[in-house]
Amino acid sequence: MSFIFTIDPHVHSKNSPDSKMTRKQIILKALDLELDGICITDHDIITKMALDANILILLGCEITTKHGHILAYGISEPIPKLLSAEDTIDRIHDQGGIAIAAHPYRKFGQINADILGLGNSDKIFSCPLNGVEVLNALNNKKENSKARETAKILKLPMIGGSDAHRRETIGKAVTRLSSSVGNIDDFIKCIKKGKIMPSSSY
Repeated sequence: MSFIFTIDPHVHSKNSPDSKMTRKQIILKALDLELDGICITDHDIITKMALDANILILLGCEITTKHGHILAYGISEPIPKLLSAEDTIDRIHDQGGIAIAAHPYRKFGQINADILGLGNSDKIFSCPLNGVEVLNALNNKKENSKARETAKILKLPMIGGSDAHRRETIGKAVTRLSSSVGNIDDFIKCIKKGKIMPSSSY
């Protein structure tokens, strides 16, 4: 399978309390890296911004749950933070979106083993997640490796994302797609079909 489209699906703008990056700064850096697309995933808010640029800009959200962070793609209404991971995922699915475990096994903000279903064979095959972020630029190698192992056990699609809060981190981890995408629905379809590959080539 060849991969022709590169996107950083985990980027934070100044609408996240721990980032100061403006839309213009994010776009210019992504263009400089020759990325095909980026997704703004601010904490617990769906950022509203003009999407006219020479690069695909998608909007998602990184939702804080009681059990860690979940990346939501394809939702239009905000979801309250600090719900259980299961309740959060259900609400994402109710909006037609997909739920990705963000930076699992990081010391802070991890999805714990019970939520992922490890050690419980019933949960392994009924896990409501749609994918796992197995390559996060802010995670260490051990954390990313464990996330990859989990995704393999659960047979879930794997994505890579920079989790950028600063310009220099954008593109440090990305997701490569087997086809070009023009909107969030195309992106979701690629993830669901597993026609993606996490990469840290930048």
